[in-house]
Amino acid sequence: MAINKARVAAQLDDDGFEQLVLANISPRNRDAHVWAALLTPNSIARTHATLVAAVQRNASAMAARRQDPGSDNPTYRQWRHRAQNFARIAQAALSEINAERRTLEAAADKSSARRYREQLRHLASEIACHQQRSDIAGINPEDHDHQLWNVLDTISIPHGPESTPTTLRDLLDDTERRQETSA
Repeated sequence: MAINKARVAAQLDDDGFEQLVLANISPRNRDAHVWAALLTPNSIARTHATLVAAVQRNASAMAARRQDPGSDNPTYRQWRHRAQNFARIAQAALSEINAERRTLEAAADKSSARRYREQLRHLASEIACHQQRSDIAGINPEDHDHQLWNVLDTISIPHGPESTPTTLRDLLDDTERRQETSA
């Protein structure tokens, strides 16, 4: 449901998108599915920018009206009360948006770290295979071969629940042990 609403929100022009955001900033009046759609990875930056712009316009209007000599009248006080309420609700919504942005960024960082770890493991595996094939073929290794193979014993990365520094060779050995145990 949120995915369909996210697609619809993404297709709105800026004015329509702003109206959708503003209609859903108050938890009391919020459509939970629309709010979820506004906080998806594809929409959250636009939602944040839209709300920040609205908050800035509101603050500018409040500052300008404060300078107005007729700011003692009841109409102004009612307007100021509504503008202050908007600012409070919008700031709370921005806090929610920022919290979700941090959550999404942490998930993306974790995913990236996992992907880089897998790429590094693959690279280490290829280096180890090169060393094994050279040994099996009886090839006399040259200096650059030794330098390449030493990478397996000199580069360490955090591994395991304690993030223990582990050489790439030990990482490969651990991976092999786990695969043998699970088979």
